[in-house]
Amino acid sequence: MNEIVVITSMNKEGWDKYGQRFVHTFLKFWPENISLQIYAEGFDLEQSIYRVNIVSFEAHLSHLLQTFSDQQNLLLQKIGQVPTNNYLFDAMKFAKKGFALIDGIEKNIGKQVIWLDADIYTFFPISNHQLSKFLQSDNEEVFCSHLRRFGMHTESGFLSFNTLHPLTNEFCERYKSIYLSGAIFHLEHWTDCHVFDCLKTYYISFGFQNAFYEIPALPSTHPFINSPLGLFMDHLKGNRKNDGTSSISDYIIPPRSRVKFDGRYAQIPKLIELFKPSSIVEIGTWSGWRAIQMSLYAFQHQRAVTYAGFDVFSTGSKELDELEKNIKPHFPQDQVGLLLEFLKIVEPNFNFHLISGDTNETLKSTTADFAFIDGGHAVETIRNDFDNLRMSKIILLDDFYDGAIDTNLYGCNQVIEDLPHYILPIADPVTGGGTTQFVVVANSEDLNIIRRAFEN
Repeated sequence: MNEIVVITSMNKEGWDKYGQRFVHTFLKFWPENISLQIYAEGFDLEQSIYRVNIVSFEAHLSHLLQTFSDQQNLLLQKIGQVPTNNYLFDAMKFAKKGFALIDGIEKNIGKQVIWLDADIYTFFPISNHQLSKFLQSDNEEVFCSHLRRFGMHTESGFLSFNTLHPLTNEFCERYKSIYLSGAIFHLEHWTDCHVFDCLKTYYISFGFQNAFYEIPALPSTHPFINSPLGLFMDHLKGNRKNDGTSSISDYIIPPRSRVKFDGRYAQIPKLIELFKPSSIVEIGTWSGWRAIQMSLYAFQHQRAVTYAGFDVFSTGSKELDELEKNIKPHFPQDQVGLLLEFLKIVEPNFNFHLISGDTNETLKSTTADFAFIDGGHAVETIRNDFDNLRMSKIILLDDFYDGAIDTNLYGCNQVIEDLPHYILPIADPVTGGGTTQFVVVANSEDLNIIRRAFEN
């Protein structure tokens, strides 16, 4: 038996629209020791894929679906019709998911079985250690981990089950019985979420509260991205599939969809990989997502990571924005703090401190393994930030300009011109003309390491 197996289901349309991205990002970002089982309806893959097992829905589960279909037909005869314009009553659609889930658990394909909806995609590497926080795999009392959707039914896009738990067999039988007996049609709504909630309520009423673990999430109709799971994955529920990302309005925390991870920013992970910092200082925390990115990469090499973030947050003003040529909106410090608390849930040895205000006033001399200066754009502000961080091992500065920008007023060009430095190769365009790049200040030995890494 495998330790952990992820299962999902999809039809041919789903495979063409979002399923291939689901598989690609799973293989790219999930641990090598975890396999994926797809219950495929109406299609098969032309060639095998490493770590992916395709199970024919028709061959394994059509008999269950037919029995359930007969129950629904009996209901039709009794009440005349079933609502068809509301997904909450699309019992057949969600029955397919439910039967695939139970089949995977019953066949003991893994000690832990994780259900992921196929319209989820992974965007950041997730480790076995981090997964264990979601699965509660160190707690033998926990049978199931899930996400709560406040005021509504459970978010069942992510579910995990400990198949060695004493409740496993009974839970599976009761789950199937709710469908095959037609009892589902006596529930308020007919989705798999409501079946799960029915059983969860039943078991809790008999004293099994500790068997169900709620993954912490903020009150939201889209709890997946407003939980620690959202540090690694996005769930494109409903029309979000067309957009390719959850919308800005979905977020209680600052939205990840506003942050750039490409262009010059794509070079940051390589620097973290090279120097493996355990302490990080960032000037210009903004939304907090860069702090998450840098810290998660650091945790691939360190057991503990500390982060200090400086930003004006919501204390910013139009006058300061004009002085520093800032065009980004400001996020409240408490919202950014909520995001960073999510990382602390999956990495308890993460410690952070957020400092609000103008760094010309708030930043004092400090050191870090890795310092990232990406705050105000005025030369004197950057000089102040650099001077207070100059004893840090690696200092990465944004806003090394080339082109029409007046570098006597803006950017880091003057600050680093007489210091040993290396300009990272990727250049992004600047509004109004010219380009901007990252530049690194460090000792000559470390600069040679960086130069070799980025030029080979």
